[in-house]
Amino acid sequence: MSKLEGIDTVYVSGPMTGLPEFNYPAFNAAAAQLRAAGYRVENPAENETPPCGTWQGFMRLSLAQIARCDALYVLDAWERSRGAWLEITIARELELLIDFDRTLLLPDHETTSARHPLREGAQRWKPELD
Repeated sequence: MSKLEGIDTVYVSGPMTGLPEFNYPAFNAAAAQLRAAGYRVENPAENETPPCGTWQGFMRLSLAQIARCDALYVLDAWERSRGAWLEITIARELELLIDFDRTLLLPDHETTSARHPLREGAQRWKPELD
């Protein structure tokens, strides 16, 4: 499997809060697949606990990571995650590639995720400005 041209660093986004083990197994599996494909990966499941230990502290770490990335690889059930919504919003404003269906960055990946109104495949989102 080879990397998508022009994409070097990928952030793994998805739900954590309220899930068993904070959903770290899914984050770590995605990170391993992306690394095997040759991407550098920013995986929030690998972050140290911030000194404050709060959701806001974790999000500050995550948002700084996203700013260093070329793309987001979005895990299932992101729609129910306040943090994932924020990450996706920031990524859209930075015009990063967002792979909602996980088929562009890892073309051999079979997805079972349903289509969502915000999913228009994995494309760079460009805002329409007045």
